[in-house]
Amino acid sequence: AIDAGSVSAFEAGVAGGTTHVADAQRKDNLYLPPDTGRVDMGYHYPIPDPAKFVDLQPDGLIDIEDLRLLVDIMDFNEVSDLGNLDSLPDRLEDRTVLVDLNFDGENDANDIAWLVSHWGVEDLDAPVPNPAVWEVQPWADRSGDAVHISMEAEPARDGWWDRDVEYFFDCVNDDVGGDLDSGWLTEDFFNISLPADRAYGYRYRVRDPMGNETGWSKIVTIGADPPEAPTGPLTLSLVDRDINFLLLSARQLFDEDGVEYFIDILDDTIPDSGWFPFDPVAAALAATDPNAPLGPIAQFDGLKPGTTYGFRLKARDLSDRLNETIWFGPSYFTTLDTNDVTPPEPNPSEWDPTLDPNNMDGSPRLVFVDPNLADWGWGVTMTATIAVDAASPPVEYFFECITDARFSSGWIIDPTYRVLVGLRVKAAAMVFQVRTRDRASNETAPSVAARAAL
Repeated sequence: AIDAGSVSAFEAGVAGGTTHVADAQRKDNLYLPPDTGRVDMGYHYPIPDPAKFVDLQPDGLIDIEDLRLLVDIMDFNEVSDLGNLDSLPDRLEDRTVLVDLNFDGENDANDIAWLVSHWGVEDLDAPVPNPAVWEVQPWADRSGDAVHISMEAEPARDGWWDRDVEYFFDCVNDDVGGDLDSGWLTEDFFNISLPADRAYGYRYRVRDPMGNETGWSKIVTIGADPPEAPTGPLTLSLVDRDINFLLLSARQLFDEDGVEYFIDILDDTIPDSGWFPFDPVAAALAATDPNAPLGPIAQFDGLKPGTTYGFRLKARDLSDRLNETIWFGPSYFTTLDTNDVTPPEPNPSEWDPTLDPNNMDGSPRLVFVDPNLADWGWGVTMTATIAVDAASPPVEYFFECITDARFSSGWIIDPTYRVLVGLRVKAAAMVFQVRTRDRASNETAPSVAARAAL
């Protein structure tokens, strides 16, 4: 399945990788062909940037220096001395593989053409992961008046330079004084001993030989006043559900600075809860069991009937550091199923045939919506026949402007819709149709399309 699984490729550490066996061999010889057609599902090998293979003068730029070196390897003294490219030598002593830039098994004009096809390509991409991610977050070992801090970066990889990268561990406490940063290191770890009388915050980033830098990692604070996230067990429980929503409650945690909660739904098409506080009034109104303990609640709408969704929960305090707990979960909850596959009636939808005092039915008609706008105050009003659906109420209406979607209603519960358009001539050109749906998302066919009439 596409876009399926427990975590993303970046979280699993296999982004930018391939299972092709040839790439395993290229760890020792990066000039072997990139694909043999066989796979090794037990390992993900890094995929280099294609331009690196023609960067013969390794400087991150494909230019005249690379072409001069290629020509020199092919026993030509000047770039202009290529002559008949078909006469390039078939055998180039120990450099045969090196100059086979297009991996076709031949050393000929096609290799020069391949280099020229990458002319001007420059390494502008930072290593990955970007932004940087901690492999081991900074932690402290206290000894007397000193605190020994250790940290480890997620090993970074660059498409052009592979593991040839540098790490910079930055202490964000600029008011401390002294040299508390690591400087640029080839090692992906950093250790330092500091006075134990205060806290220290560290972050890091990575750069390649061209100076392309990743974004900063998350700041982690440790030391004399270590961060303490809200305490207590994290749990998620189901408060209410229907065919298209789930109402969840977290267990209330306590912290002297206050607490916020975040519920992550494991479905990219549905918005997460965002950070939210405990609202006792809202929790009491939503509670279906008066004896159940109240907790912070979040509702997830737009779900599919009879479908199971996964959720994760974390909390944070409201101190300046916003100390977070680790993730709890996933926990799984299922929406109610429905056997209702019948749309509302009438189907197709209809314009209300009832005549008003002006002898007009519910089909679209011009109206002067806002007299304060003078000539720009014209709009369109319309009314649909009231739809009925006994199995999955309530019914919603969608008045669609065929000529300009900006004037459509979206799904609303009112069978009457009025919209300001502007000039009368523009309003008179609008064509609308209406359709309805029930709570189980069963939609009717659209009504007859009608132009706004006066």
